[in-house]
Amino acid sequence: MASHVRDDILQKEDGPMLKHGLVGANGQVISLPHRLDERPDRDRLAQRFE
Repeated sequence: MASHVRDDILQKEDGPMLKHGLVGANGQVISLPHRLDERPDRDRLAQRFE
């Protein structure tokens, strides 16, 4: 699963944590938790990206 950072966050210039921590993670593959109950809810994610 690839990460996604909101467009308004990508446009900000606010120091190294934002630049390397969030903006740098945009589009990168992330690992999901092994436990199913700790994973993001697919229905809520779908609703968020409608």
